[in-house]
Amino acid sequence: MIRLLTSSSPADSGMLGHPPMALDYSETQDVITASTPPARRPAAHRYSITAERADLNYEELSALYRQHYAEMKARFEKDGLRIGEYNPRLDVYYAAAEGGWLKNFVARTETGEAVGYLNVYLTNDMHNNDRIAMEDAVYILPEHRNGLGIRIVKHALEELRACGVKRVTITPVTDLRVAKIWRRMGFRDVAVQMTYDFEEN
Repeated sequence: MIRLLTSSSPADSGMLGHPPMALDYSETQDVITASTPPARRPAAHRYSITAERADLNYEELSALYRQHYAEMKARFEKDGLRIGEYNPRLDVYYAAAEGGWLKNFVARTETGEAVGYLNVYLTNDMHNNDRIAMEDAVYILPEHRNGLGIRIVKHALEELRACGVKRVTITPVTDLRVAKIWRRMGFRDVAVQMTYDFEEN
């Protein structure tokens, strides 16, 4: 588990009361390495990243959620941990989005196609009442993994800081190598997350 400590900001404006922020990013050719075969190089895109309502765009993003879950499940099973099939608790998910404590950031191409997302839950620390955020999932389609993941996290951090969030917790799961990237962005190792599997013990 990795946590970023941010400076305290003005009083919490609330998730739904905070206006969505949009950043426009242009992909540059320097994100494509020379080792990438020309035929596989992705076309240049302009990306927009905005906060959306996760309950209103779920049907559109459901294919992304399923693909992300499949990649995560395969990684777990490779390490000997078996988890169930994709079966989200949509009633809870929708209530969180409608209630304002689930933020959903979506990366789209210039045509409006959703190619990635970051979901984060807002809550208050049970021990000191600090406003905190916990990442639920970050996912970018493989063909758009050209720095877009860093951009969507940076965008989310800016908006969360503006909402009065003091700390953000992020947990690399699908690809553990991304922990190196989060560390370079300012996240710190502050705990070790462990799993006990009753089916194996």
